Amino acid sequence: MAKPKAEKVDFAALLGNKGITLGGIPQGVTLSKMLVLKTKQIKDPDTSDRGATLKKDWPKFLANIKSHSGEDGHQPGNHSPILVCGTQEPYEIVAGRRRFLACKELGLPVRAVVVTNMDAKTFKRTMYGENSHRADYSPYELISNVAREAAAGMSKDELAEIFGKSKRSI
Repeated sequence: MAKPKAEKVDFAALLGNKGITLGGIPQGVTLSKMLVLKTKQIKDPDTSDRGATLKKDWPKFLANIKSHSGEDGHQPGNHSPILVCGTQEPYEIVAGRRRFLACKELGLPVRAVVVTNMDAKTFKRTMYGENSHRADYSPYELISNVAREAAAGMSKDELAEIFGKSKRSI
């Protein structure tokens, strides 16, 4: 299998000066590189913390991804990179599943920032944290996500930490 193409990236410029953001990158996580990947190089966990909003305004979202494709002299694909974790492919999506699915549907490559030193708790905190700041993040989505993690064996203390809530509200 061909190696993914690596772009030289100035992360400060990428995340600050160009208006491109990666929501909720926790302290201590090392952003190691940006790659332009084929969708088959990324593991789709087929779970969503977004519930019904995953495909909300989908045609408009697809058009947006397509219109930004190849912008700023970059490879075609998503303008705002997704966040993936791993040391080799298939990489696991931490944040940006909706952008990944749009690129997959459009047959476009995916721009992804790779982190290699993310533990499971930080992974979940980042995954849930990215979407919890959306304007349309519903109480139903929060409850569903908390229930999913509780059913998987997460304690109230862990749930409170992951979701940024008090134990009482959990």
